Amino acid sequence: DRLQDYLRRYENGPHAEEARAMLPDVERERRRREFVRSPLVGQMRPNPEPTSELERLYRKALLQLWIDGDAAARTTLEQITGRQEVAESDQFLLRLAEEDLLSIKLRQAEQLRANGQITESRALLKEIVEQHASGDRYRRWVRLAQQAIAALPTDSDEVKTVDSPDSRSP
Repeated sequence: DRLQDYLRRYENGPHAEEARAMLPDVERERRRREFVRSPLVGQMRPNPEPTSELERLYRKALLQLWIDGDAAARTTLEQITGRQEVAESDQFLLRLAEEDLLSIKLRQAEQLRANGQITESRALLKEIVEQHASGDRYRRWVRLAQQAIAALPTDSDEVKTVDSPDSRSP
């Protein structure tokens, strides 16, 4: 807050460029402190009992999701879901990781749509539906993907927008 206050007061001051360069680091540190103080993390504090490697990875993914963003968390979650042999006591972590990956894919599809990449967004959403529609386990994410597909402009709408006389500049 102090850094942003400084930039508001002295937008063109002698140290404004340095302050702007520091903003991402300050924001990342603020998010880390927020995360560490959150009630969720209180539940994640080290257990007196040793945790499994899978649980450690899942906690790492949650922290990455909060601090580093979807791309970093996706890599760790994919490590979890790629495991061949998982102890019975850790099976729930696989499902949580799969659900988190689906949520990341839905956010990615929305970002693609917002950036005008409708075809890529549609392909990602269709992939979610095709891979997970056969079972009830991921019904919620399949339904969200189907709703997002229905809300996307059709291919003919995209062509009309590109080719319409109104969209051309004089």
